[in-house]
Amino acid sequence: MQRNLLNTLMAAALCSTIAASAANAQLITQDVVRTKDGLPVYDTNGGCVRTKWEGGDASCADSLSLEQRTIYFAFDSAKVDAVGKAKLDRLSGQITGSRSVLGARIVGYADPIGDAKYNLMLSKRRAEAVAYYLASKGVINTSVADVRALGEKSARATCPKNLKRKERIACLAPDRRVEVELVYSK
Repeated sequence: MQRNLLNTLMAAALCSTIAASAANAQLITQDVVRTKDGLPVYDTNGGCVRTKWEGGDASCADSLSLEQRTIYFAFDSAKVDAVGKAKLDRLSGQITGSRSVLGARIVGYADPIGDAKYNLMLSKRRAEAVAYYLASKGVINTSVADVRALGEKSARATCPKNLKRKERIACLAPDRRVEVELVYSK
């Protein structure tokens, strides 16, 4: 009987330890209030709205994933499409709502189809299109933003060599992009 009581007490202690660990993990991941899109909610002073269980180091600075800050382009185009504009509008909202954003680094890329020199210029036009769109929203000063072009460098896509042109263009879509990195104050 004592052995059963001891086993029951040990099991209860283990369960409470696991529950406490789960509760602590929940406290850390829930300290910044976010919208259904994963964006942080800001108060009228530009600070993050946090739950009453502040814990951990979660900050607003890292609130957007790389994918949320990446704008994709059609083949041989530097025009920001409707999907790209929607992403940039969300990004604009975050920049406007944050007092800690100092600037932006905007980097354009191209796929390896065609001449490398042309692709470098195309990636520059893409980066400039994103910078001008953000400037038109009043969120960045294009003379302060770091706008760079890397052309075919830093490819994401890995495509089989034997693809037909149309299939290769579709496969290389992740390489036709602009990435926006926000620079925050310390």
